[in-house]
Amino acid sequence: MVQLNGFVKIHRKLVRWGWYTDNVVKGVFLHLLLTANFKNAKWMGRTLKKGQLITTYGRLAADLGFSVQQVRTAIKKLESTDR
Repeated sequence: MVQLNGFVKIHRKLVRWGWYTDNVVKGVFLHLLLTANFKNAKWMGRTLKKGQLITTYGRLAADLGFSVQQVRTAIKKLESTDR
């Protein structure tokens, strides 16, 4: 298991975000935010930069208690969000 340390600063405006009321999208977003690398790291000979994460739909679904289809749909919704 990946050792988690450090902190993530979240602005209160998150409650006004369009997907905030969608618990699956919000859950996936927060999980990705909390588990992404906070510093550069090596994985299988590759350098992962801070902010990157290697995972699968299946792993996310298992971690969060959602179905793979729910996770896939949530990620599509996140990708459609203005940056």
